[in-house]
Amino acid sequence: MFYSSRFLNSVASAPLLPADSAILLLLHNENNIVAALPVFRQNGIDPLRFLAPLDSEFPDLPAKSGLLGHCWHCYDSQIVAAECETGSLRLLIDSLRAFAGTCHVDYSGLVNVADGRTLEAMVSAGVTPRPMVDRYVMDLTSFASFDDYIGALHPDSRRELRRQFRRYQDSTAELAVEKSPFQDLDEVVRLCRRTAARYDAAFYYPEDETRTLLTNLGDVVRLVSVRIGGERIGVLVCFLDPPRLHVWAAGMRYDKTAFSPYAIGMAEAIRFAITHSIRMLEGGRGNGRIKKKQGFVPLQLYACLQRS
Repeated sequence: MFYSSRFLNSVASAPLLPADSAILLLLHNENNIVAALPVFRQNGIDPLRFLAPLDSEFPDLPAKSGLLGHCWHCYDSQIVAAECETGSLRLLIDSLRAFAGTCHVDYSGLVNVADGRTLEAMVSAGVTPRPMVDRYVMDLTSFASFDDYIGALHPDSRRELRRQFRRYQDSTAELAVEKSPFQDLDEVVRLCRRTAARYDAAFYYPEDETRTLLTNLGDVVRLVSVRIGGERIGVLVCFLDPPRLHVWAAGMRYDKTAFSPYAIGMAEAIRFAITHSIRMLEGGRGNGRIKKKQGFVPLQLYACLQRS
């Protein structure tokens, strides 16, 4: 999903965070491209402080620039490669390191890495992976139905979800999973910005660029929407990427209902995923306490950074 032409072209031409340039580094053998790495020259290397665990070693990160792969809105950075020796991927990493010098940035490397081959290649190239934050995933392969998922929850979480559903059913709210064409992406973006603003991060979803991305992705996008009287008061922005479903962004209002639109929306996303034979639900980074209650498990992400 994050390496599709549609996604890469969109974030290159309309970046969601300030980026001076977007580059695709390619590794060739005699006849073919065997590996690739999209990188972005970014002025703010740590906009959401996901690299805070590295502060003791790199205390200046928030104020520095970097040549990074991927963009921050991708939480699964990796070197995309055909079958080739890990050692040969060092050429790609060496070119990233050398190119960073010509870009006059403070740091270079990859962030949000969990892929084993990518981590092995970085170590081979002399770059030390350092733990940053977790991303959250849910393996759905053991659930034949949504009831199976409910039954697997911790009893306290199961009771709370059922309580939320009772409140939802007693309301006039409506729940739907929507696909393109969308007529009201402005409302979706406003909701995401409103929720991000609670954490001083409304900048993470710039209005024009986020709307452009969702428009460009088209039929990949699914919106799990909660409405009351026609007004959307909750939305999960999801990307259908079989065998995965990405819950990429969320926007909620809690002042309109007696139930949590987030809890109901997430449950509906899980129901949708199981119904459509999705094997893995991607929950992104952050909000770990709630996601663990929902059945997500943490997956350690690593930052592979070097000073230029």
